[in-house]
Amino acid sequence: MTLLRVPAYDTILTEIINEMPDCGDSPGKPVVVVLDDYNTIGEKSIHKGMAFLIERMPTQLHVVISTRADPLCYSPTHQ
Repeated sequence: MTLLRVPAYDTILTEIINEMPDCGDSPGKPVVVVLDDYNTIGEKSIHKGMAFLIERMPTQLHVVISTRADPLCYSPTHQ
């Protein structure tokens, strides 16, 4: 039996961040990601991944988080 090795979240998110400038129909144009009901996410690795993404996201990426509580991926540099 061969085990599938899943890369760490920072490896995957770094690839996404590096590809972001060329994504979509209009490369270089703003991209908005909306996360609704973020308070329902309980998996800590997702919060760590979001914090990683927010700290390193390209300027054309905008993340909107809708939540009923302070998000666990809080980043003091991005509010």
